[in-house]
Amino acid sequence: MKKSILISLVLTVCLLWGSFSVPAFAVGEGMSCHGLKADTALDSPGKQLDTAKAVILYELNSGTMVYTYNADQQINPTGLVKFLTVLLALEHGDLNEVVTVKQATLNTVAVGSKSARLKAGEEITLRDLLHCVMVYSANDACAVIAAHIGGSQEGFVTMMNDKAKALGCTNSHFTNAHGLTDAAQYSTPRDLAIVTVAALENETFSEMFSMLSCTIPATNKSDIREYTTTNNMMREKDKNYDSRVTGGKPAAASNTDRSMICTAQVGTARYLCVVMGAKAQMSEDNMVILRYGIFEEMTSLIN
Repeated sequence: MKKSILISLVLTVCLLWGSFSVPAFAVGEGMSCHGLKADTALDSPGKQLDTAKAVILYELNSGTMVYTYNADQQINPTGLVKFLTVLLALEHGDLNEVVTVKQATLNTVAVGSKSARLKAGEEITLRDLLHCVMVYSANDACAVIAAHIGGSQEGFVTMMNDKAKALGCTNSHFTNAHGLTDAAQYSTPRDLAIVTVAALENETFSEMFSMLSCTIPATNKSDIREYTTTNNMMREKDKNYDSRVTGGKPAAASNTDRSMICTAQVGTARYLCVVMGAKAQMSEDNMVILRYGIFEEMTSLIN
């Protein structure tokens, strides 16, 4: 209890001052918990969660690294790479431009993966493609965006790695725009936090990051499509709902290996939370998710 009160007091000072010199009792002499590149965190080291491989808890207003565990461990980022995909599309594309879906592009996406049910020859705006990605995590929409913005999947991947490097990511390598599993693709909680903080500075990204649902208007190939966020922590009727969560999305490498990035508001503090490699609990027949892992871990992190 005393430790929690101490951390709260120090963070309150950080919020009031904006920037600060971290006192020695918080992190040790000569060390800093300020900024995403911080060499330590405000809270003491050690794993304080259940199954997650690596986590970051970062206070956005003051730029304070509150808690980390394996912040630089290279892990399969899965669908969390979509934030980088969307950021590049916003920087290099026109939201109102109509994109024509090509069969060759759809063929690059694994059958049975999360899909907006796009069809070859379909004409859809870049804005609606981005909504499909941010709200529903559609992999086919990511591939179409990549081909449109980068000229090809390979061209877009080059843009992804160049952008990540420019932002200061030093432990990541991206191979596709959607995050479907590739052994050569990896990132870290710190690098993904760097990408997300940069993306949140874009007003349109920030709006999409917090969307609960979206309506994709009818196109030349499809009727109206309705999608609801995959972030159960923002769905009021879900058991994992948390009113403090203001945006974000989950991702999965498999039924049991899950990750998530979200933002949360607690009083005047605004947190960015990254959880990677949490384990879900499945039913005996492996058909029903009994415990997602990421949502429970995220709640513990925010608490």
